[in-house]
Amino acid sequence: MAGKIPLAGIVSGNRDYCRVALFDLDGTLVDSAPDICSSINQVMAHYCLPVVEEEYVRSWVGLGTQKLLKRVLNRYVSFHHRIVSQDDFQDAYSLFLSFYRETNGKYASLYPNARSILARLTGQNFRVGVVTNRPVEFTGSIISRFRLDDLIEVVVCADQFGSYKPEPGMLVYALNELGGAPKSSMMVGDSFSDVVAAKNAGVTSVYVRYGYRSNVAMCELYADRSIDSLLELV
Repeated sequence: MAGKIPLAGIVSGNRDYCRVALFDLDGTLVDSAPDICSSINQVMAHYCLPVVEEEYVRSWVGLGTQKLLKRVLNRYVSFHHRIVSQDDFQDAYSLFLSFYRETNGKYASLYPNARSILARLTGQNFRVGVVTNRPVEFTGSIISRFRLDDLIEVVVCADQFGSYKPEPGMLVYALNELGGAPKSSMMVGDSFSDVVAAKNAGVTSVYVRYGYRSNVAMCELYADRSIDSLLELV
């Protein structure tokens, strides 16, 4: 029975703290995998390496683009009996960033109901923030492209903050900025990093099943709630 109660009804506030809804970006609000995959494959073409399947990219997007690219290169380059040095990787990542500057938002799409749910949460006196492992350089522009900036009060990016999910620091910072407390807040995301970060911060963790679906069993096991649609939040 409790599983049918909207999350907005479970996360209760009090007179001292606001209710806060924190969201991951990629795989939760925005499907950016096509953009990222396109840029990675431009890097692969530059080095005469095989095309990477989009499904593979989707399964590791939650790591952040640096770790994703390193995993891709190690997977394919080692297969061709070559070793990726740190200098090689930095060159490849710089190349990826140059391609991604041109591609960011070009093929991406907003997940169904994302904007309307943010608006409804705001209407229910939630303060809304985004906590993402995406580089800050590429975050504001994609939020603006999908006209979400008027609904999101705080955006925290890992490279700007200096730590990545599942470390809880970004969530704690966002809560402080928004005037929320862990017990009056939820973190919505599609990866195990989101679930663990929420747990580490003492925040209600909400796993979205429609995202990039990496480490699904662990997400289902440890999340406080798993949902198939953002509509289940309100």
